[in-house]
Amino acid sequence: MKKFRIVFRSVGSVLTCSPAAAAVGSGTNILFALCAAGSVWAMAELLKGLETGADIFAFAAAFFGFQILRRLLNVVSDLAWNVGVDEKCRFHFGMELSRKASSIPYICFEDSGVLDQLQRASDCVEDSVITDMVYNMLTMVECVLTIIGLLRVMIGYSIWYLPLLLAALVPYLISRIRMGRDFYQLAWYQASRTRKRDYFFSLFLDPKSQKEQRVFGFGGYLQGKWEHERRQAAEETLAFREKDSKRLAWFEGLVTASYIACILLSFLMVMRGSIAAGVFGAGIFAFKDAQDAAKSLFALMAHSFEEVMEADNYYCFLDLSEEGQGGKTGTIKGKIEVRNVSFTYPQTAGPALNKCSLEISAGESVAVVGENGSGKTTLCKVLLRLYRPDEGEVLIDDIDIKDYAKETLASQVSALSQDFCEYHLPPRICIGIHSPEAAESDAKLLEVLSKAGLERLAALPELDRFLGREFDGQELSGGQWQRLALAGAMAKDSPILCLDEPTSALDPSTEYDILSEFIKAGKGRTCIIVSHRTGLCRMVDKVIFMEKGRISGVGPHDRLMKENKEYAAFYQEQAKWYTNVSV
Repeated sequence: MKKFRIVFRSVGSVLTCSPAAAAVGSGTNILFALCAAGSVWAMAELLKGLETGADIFAFAAAFFGFQILRRLLNVVSDLAWNVGVDEKCRFHFGMELSRKASSIPYICFEDSGVLDQLQRASDCVEDSVITDMVYNMLTMVECVLTIIGLLRVMIGYSIWYLPLLLAALVPYLISRIRMGRDFYQLAWYQASRTRKRDYFFSLFLDPKSQKEQRVFGFGGYLQGKWEHERRQAAEETLAFREKDSKRLAWFEGLVTASYIACILLSFLMVMRGSIAAGVFGAGIFAFKDAQDAAKSLFALMAHSFEEVMEADNYYCFLDLSEEGQGGKTGTIKGKIEVRNVSFTYPQTAGPALNKCSLEISAGESVAVVGENGSGKTTLCKVLLRLYRPDEGEVLIDDIDIKDYAKETLASQVSALSQDFCEYHLPPRICIGIHSPEAAESDAKLLEVLSKAGLERLAALPELDRFLGREFDGQELSGGQWQRLALAGAMAKDSPILCLDEPTSALDPSTEYDILSEFIKAGKGRTCIIVSHRTGLCRMVDKVIFMEKGRISGVGPHDRLMKENKEYAAFYQEQAKWYTNVSV
């Protein structure tokens, strides 16, 4: 029953995307099948007329008319499906997949099982599995109608054509269904391996990875890993193909034997006078067409069995639970409160956040510091609603963050993650991604680029020139890319700014200058800066010190230095790297 639901759902999706083209394509398939039976009938009558000397003009015209119509229908069907249906459906399914990927909880991207599921769903879209399946279903209907029409003609000559046809084709059907099932199981099993193989290969195309491969000389090692995954997948596929080819060869032999038996039967009926000699060719022609149509039908049934299960991958991903979206809208002031929040990553032993509580007043600047692995980035992601707490709650302006509409948070919260994306686009677009309004103002763009220390980009001709090597633009250093991302965050006029390691690629003196400018520009807005460095602690209103997933100190820098020994030790440990005396 599940397979039928997938088929109906797929047909409904295709009809919704392109109803007119799908209707035209379906109609051509049915007419094509009727033309096949009509051609055999016209040929039989034509041969009879030639033998008896009857008028054959009408039958000859009908035969050639059917042949011409079949070719025209092929052209119309090809245009309807490839242009009218496939392109529209590929776009629609791709949009649905991207929408779903942006709607599931962000924590799902930490789950390899969900990533495998996304890979299978993406393969389904890229390979046009759903549209192909619907097309194949209609082609199966065409094959059935063709076989019925041809059998109707053949049985008129002899009932023995039917068992001869079925004797070879029923085993062929069983073989193709088994092939479809086994191949799907193989593809399912190989999904994880395929992702690893493709990832290893992508490293050879990544400039950053290429740099490290050349410096450290591990390119051969990565190539060996890629070759191992590729060889394993290829060997498994080859073993399956060899097994299926041997099985197919036996059944092709049965089909050939059945065709030879048909010729002998037709010859015997001619010798006995059961049929006219002219019908001999028509009978063989019809039998061969029926065999080909049946083989196509069974192959399509097997392939459709595989496609149904692949389509199920797509719909199963679409059916994943989505992140709950609240409906609260309005203007956010920026007060944040974290109450007893805990969070644990999947497949990890201990919590990344453990009973964390804090308050940040609207317009307050806050630095979140601590050793690597202390929970700083996780706290940042919880504050941005990327992760949902296992327990506890996060409030903005005394409203639970989960109750806000997604669009409200997106429009009034600006953020920069430590693993930011390098967009190989012009500066105007790179900043416009964060703030479309700023992208429309040259003055605003030049201002934020200058404040981010990107004076060489802060000129009118440079605003619309591509960056990076992707489109032959100028390349930026790691620190410059980070400054550009920071400029985007600064450009957005939002009441809350949350930056995770925003200056990790910069030297301490440059970091100080840029963060000072940033905090100055963010005056009146709630600024949360996550860092493992302590240089900014003197600049902010409040410091949040984290240790092993817990908040072990909150307050102004000077007070924490006096009252929190762990924070003081942490600060002094870093300070000695920049000065010759203890702080």
